[in-house]
Amino acid sequence: MEIQIHLTGRRLDANFQSATDEYIKRISAFCKIKLSFHKKLEDISPKAGAYVINVNPCADLIDSPQLASEINRICVNGFSKIEVFLSNSFIYEKADLSFALSHLHMDEGLTCVSLTEQIYRAFTILNNITYHK
Repeated sequence: MEIQIHLTGRRLDANFQSATDEYIKRISAFCKIKLSFHKKLEDISPKAGAYVINVNPCADLIDSPQLASEINRICVNGFSKIEVFLSNSFIYEKADLSFALSHLHMDEGLTCVSLTEQIYRAFTILNNITYHK
């Protein structure tokens, strides 16, 4: 499986990037994951056959077990690529799934750290790995 996270801007703050990189390193045991930075998310069109997720604080909340269940369902349904649009303002209307990690309007960097942490948590749940050591 491959996960691509689309963000606006040129890069993350150094502290957010460091935390995100740590979770990306941990997730790499389960799938490929990468970040893509864009000036406008509106100009991005997902690749054909990709499952599209929109993370936005205005959507319904999702917890770790629910996200794990969604990732499992996506894999079982034959998708090998997930594209995630991460923005506090842009809502991708053609998304297959929309959810919020929090109803707080967090900085995009903090949201990215939270998202990568939740993806890692979802994979630990799916693989029966103890999350806290």
